[in-house]
Amino acid sequence: MANNYKTIAVYEYSYQAQILKGRLEADGISVYLGDLYSVEAEPGASQAMGGIKLKVKAEDVIRAKHILSSLNNNDEDSQCLSCPQCESVDIEHDITVSGTRDLWANLKHFFSNLLLDNPKMQYRCTNCNTKFIQ
Repeated sequence: MANNYKTIAVYEYSYQAQILKGRLEADGISVYLGDLYSVEAEPGASQAMGGIKLKVKAEDVIRAKHILSSLNNNDEDSQCLSCPQCESVDIEHDITVSGTRDLWANLKHFFSNLLLDNPKMQYRCTNCNTKFIQ
C-alpha cells in the first residue's frame, strides 16, 4: 500500500501528523503515516528514524501540499505569513528539540504562553532557514 504514496511532510511527534492526517482526510485525500508505530513505540528515537512521514497518493500530492501550505502560512488572524529575511512564504512552525537546553526553553515558552492572551509562535523559513517569532 505505501508504495503508491509520496512523502509530503515529516513530523517529529505523532500528534502533529495525526492532526494533519485528519485535515487531509476531511478533504477526501487518502493518507498513510509512515513509521508511526515505530516512533510511538520509541518516541525518543523519532529523529533517528527520520520522523513520521505524512504520505499521500501521487495524484493528490499537489492538492495536499496546497492544503498544508494554507494551514502553515496563516497566523491567528488568517493573514499569510512570510519570512522577514527573504519574504518567502515557504515557512513552517519551528518546534524541533535538539537538546536538554532546547527542551527547557521550549517548555518555558509553552508555559509562559499559557498565561498570555496573545501567544507568539516561532517559525522557520524553509528557503533561507531564518527563524522568527510572530
